[in-house]
Amino acid sequence: MRRCLAPVCALAALAAPAASFAQTFVGPEVGLFYPSSGTLRDAIGSSWFSFGLGRLNLNDYGRTKVTPNFNIITGDSGGSKVAIVSYTLGVVQSLKGTGLSKSSMTPYFAYRGGLSYTDYAVNANGGRISGKRLGYDVNAEIGVLFNNNLSLAARYDLVSEHDGLNFNGLSLSLKYGIAKF
Repeated sequence: MRRCLAPVCALAALAAPAASFAQTFVGPEVGLFYPSSGTLRDAIGSSWFSFGLGRLNLNDYGRTKVTPNFNIITGDSGGSKVAIVSYTLGVVQSLKGTGLSKSSMTPYFAYRGGLSYTDYAVNANGGRISGKRLGYDVNAEIGVLFNNNLSLAARYDLVSEHDGLNFNGLSLSLKYGIAKF
């Protein structure tokens, strides 16, 4: 009985994110990340590149959906570099009932949590701080979905602090649904 239960539990864990993709657009996300840490801004710059993969359809207006999100944030300048790779799972809530019922625009908000992998080498405080660490990423996002396949969003990420470096920041991104599952 126990041998049968393990595969069933594993399948159930994979089915939750997969079910959230049913009849939904999936596509790339590109944007800019603005670190909140003055140390990182001084070492690498005030805007970094962000890209990822996410879902875009909110067909069941007013219902909360569980969704996965994959995101990579990179910054590189003057010998300093940071790469943050995160996989988060959370909920997205459509705000369609906000007076836009006949519009092709759907405002939404999302909050997620999950794992992050941070690879960094930063010239700061008169020395070099470097490491490769596993940690957490918790984020909140607010955006507008246009025609169920284009999204403009603002997102704030709280990422694990490592070696005294704060990797939190704001992202402004654009998602475009290119495949429907």
